Parts: sequence; structure tokens; C-alpha cells
Amino acid sequence: MKALLIALFTALSCSLASSEPTPSQIEAKRSLEEKAKMEEYRGSIYAQAKADGIDYRPILRSAIDLDQKALISLFAMKFMGEGSETHCANLKDLMKLWGDDQFSKVVTGQPAEIRDLVVSSIDYAWADPEWNLYPKTLATSPASITERPEAEQDGAGQPATRPESKSEGGDKPQPEAEERSR
Repeated sequence: MKALLIALFTALSCSLASSEPTPSQIEAKRSLEEKAKMEEYRGSIYAQAKADGIDYRPILRSAIDLDQKALISLFAMKFMGEGSETHCANLKDLMKLWGDDQFSKVVTGQPAEIRDLVVSSIDYAWADPEWNLYPKTLATSPASITERPEAEQDGAGQPATRPESKSEGGDKPQPEAEERSR
């Protein structure tokens, strides 16, 4: 009887561990794989990383394959302009792909400055932030973006979840991730 219970428990554990990906995870993976195939051109994330001696594409592909070391190395990378826009969107999609539990565990192990950078970069890439779906990742940032004053709300009943660097106009100021040391 004991062997039967162990077998049933093992089978149940395996079926729970191999749950189907969510629609959000499927879309995030598709988007990331598409970006991993992008052409390299002046100003692109790949050209900027290459100028700094980094081959971004294989690091991104490893993070898509749930490699924790690759994900950590992406956290601290900084780009300018279009490269930053792409990198921020990649971090957002990686969070969706990894899921809140796994992603937040990786982010939590990083210094406060990196945790803030990751959360503000993801928030920057989100037109309509859905932090309610990723509360553990949001909580990793010491300067949580949900602590912004009510005055920063856009008046449309939206919670104050955007970082101060966002504007209401079409020109979006770049987050700190834009600064690139040479």
C-alpha cells in the first residue's frame, strides 16, 4: 500500500510540475524569440551590446530557455534609445515567461540598485501596467513604484504606478537603463 501511495504522489507531483504554459507565457516567448531573430543595425540592441563587447543574442536566448545566469546578466545591462526600449520590453516579456514566482526569486537575490532598475525598466515598457499579476516581482524593488504620490495619477482613475520619468505626451523619457558607461 505504501508503494502505491508513493507512486500516486510521484505521478501527481509530476503532472503538477509540467503544467501547460499560460497564454501570457506563450505570447511572451513568441515575442522574445521574434526579437532574438532581429537584424543587427546601427542603434539596435545587438549593435549597442556588440560595441560594449557583449553578444546579447545568445544571452537572451539562454534567458528564454530559463537560464538563471543569463537572466541575471541581462538585469545589469544598460542601453540607449532604441536599444533601451527593446531591452525594457525584453525584461517585461522575460518576467511574463518565467512567471512571478520564479522571476521574483531571481530578482530578489540582486542588489537594491539592480532590483530598482529591473522593476522600473519593466514598468517603462508597459503601456498599461499589470503589476497586480506580478506582485512578488514588484515587491522586490525597495522604491516600489506603487508608492508614488496621488498627484502623479493621470486623473482617469488609474493607480499611480508609473515611475516619475514617464510623461503623458508621445515622447517618453528614457529610464535609468538608458545610461551606458563606456
